[in-house]
Amino acid sequence: MIKKVCAAALTLCASAYVLADDTAVPAYNWDSSSLNFNNSSSNWDNSSQQFDQSPYNWNNSSYNWGSNNGVYNNLGERQGYSTESQSGVQNYYNNLGEREAYQPKDAQ
Repeated sequence: MIKKVCAAALTLCASAYVLADDTAVPAYNWDSSSLNFNNSSSNWDNSSQQFDQSPYNWNNSSYNWGSNNGVYNNLGERQGYSTESQSGVQNYYNNLGEREAYQPKDAQ
C-alpha cells in the first residue's frame, strides 16, 4: 500500500513538473493566438517576403550599423531585427529573415 501511495505521489510530482514547464505555453486569448490572421506568418504584412519586413531592406540589415531595430542577446550579439507590420503586430526575425516570434498589437 505504501509503495502504491509513493508511486502515485511521485507520478503526481513528475506531472506537476512537466506541466510547470512554460516553454510551449499556448495562447488562449484570440488576440494573442497565431491562428488569428493578424498574427499569422501567412499574413503578407508579417512576411519577410514583403520588403518592409525583409532582411534585404537596408533598415533591417545587419550591415546597417545605424539600424535601431536590431535584437541582441545578453552578450551584445545581433540575433535579428524587429519590425511593426501595418496591422500593428511587432514581428521578430532572425538575421536570415525567418520569423521567430511576434507580439500582438494589443499586448504592446
